[in-house]
Amino acid sequence: MGRCPDCPPTYDEATFQALLGWRLEVAGEAKVPAFVVFTDATLTAIAEKRPADRGELALISGVGARKLERYGADVLAILGEAGAMPVAEKRSAITELASNGPPSSS
Repeated sequence: MGRCPDCPPTYDEATFQALLGWRLEVAGEAKVPAFVVFTDATLTAIAEKRPADRGELALISGVGARKLERYGADVLAILGEAGAMPVAEKRSAITELASNGPPSSS
C-alpha cells in the first residue's frame, strides 16, 4: 500500500496503536516476529475498515482462515472497545489495551 509519508492517517491512530500493542504482546508470547502475527499493512487495513464481524475481517488482505481463527476474536474485541465509547474515553482505554492487551474471555 503506497502511503504518502506527509499525509494524515486514514484511520483512528489510537485504534491502530492498540492493534500494534496487541500484536507485540501476541508475538512475544509466541516467540515470533510481530509481522508473523499481522503485517503493518494488514493492521492499517483493519484500522481503516474497522470490520464489525468475522466475515468482514476475513475480507481484509492478510487475514486468512488460520489467522482469523487464531486472532479474529481479539482483533474484533479491540475494535469493539475502541468504537463503544466517547473519543475522550477511547484514548485512555486504547492506551490501556495497548499496554495490557485485550481483556481475557474467561
